[in-house]
Amino acid sequence: LMRLSKLLPASLRKTDTVIPVVRMQGAIMANSSPMRQNLSLAGVAGPLQRAFDMKDAPVVAISVNSPGGSPVQSRLIYSRIRELAEEKQKRAEAERAEAEKQRQKADKERAEADRQKAESERRRAAEEQKTREAEKRAREAEQRRKAADQVEREKKVEQMRRRQRRQRGRHAVSANDANAAATRPPRGRR
Repeated sequence: LMRLSKLLPASLRKTDTVIPVVRMQGAIMANSSPMRQNLSLAGVAGPLQRAFDMKDAPVVAISVNSPGGSPVQSRLIYSRIRELAEEKQKRAEAERAEAEKQRQKADKERAEADRQKAESERRRAAEEQKTREAEKRAREAEQRRKAADQVEREKKVEQMRRRQRRQRGRHAVSANDANAAATRPPRGRR
């Protein structure tokens, strides 16, 4: 049927391009069991070969839904896809379905958690800064109060000394008066 369609004029031929899709699903591991479908080179080699053998397909689409697994098997599958693409001169376009979405979601959640942690750290640092500033203001106020108390004590001491000097001066004057009176002749005897 394909050969006959080539004999038809282009306007009557089917012009839709068929793109083969290879769907891979499961964890990437060397061994698999009937209960659990895993991806391995042995399990995907046949579908990959059939997809790349389609002559009219310019590209092969590969849909991968895997949480990850063996790096060795991943590399073997990747190498086989690259070999077939080079050998058949076709492009291989991969789509990472759910696993990629989950990874992106996990990355977003991690970024949001990191942002919240950074915000929390920023708030904590701001609170610590406020506390340090309040403590500094309290220390400065205490120092000012102590300085004011010291100045007040010094004033009181100075006032007390002045009083003592005044009192000593009065006593000295009184003593001088008494000495002068004793050495002076009485008023009436001159």
